[in-house]
Amino acid sequence: MGYKVDKANGPNDLISIAIRFTPTTQPAPDLFGLSNNAATPISECDISPKIIKRIAKCVDVDAALAAEPTVLDEMIEASKNLLDLARYDIGEYEAFARA
Repeated sequence: MGYKVDKANGPNDLISIAIRFTPTTQPAPDLFGLSNNAATPISECDISPKIIKRIAKCVDVDAALAAEPTVLDEMIEASKNLLDLARYDIGEYEAFARA
């Protein structure tokens, strides 16, 4: 899915992708018989509390960077350097990042 950050500029600026991973619950075959690993089924009921705790720890990055101007400056400079290495025009990036 593509979308635009700056609607005034031509094609899509960003794309979103989703990748689905299906966990393997069976250990790889042991052709030499050296391992006694048994298959461990994954229980959604067992892992759900961990997921909820991790989600509860999510941070609003915009608010965190607004509260730490020095860190924001460092992140903008680091991003500018990466964009420059990828041959992007960084002339207007800083104004965009601070908007």
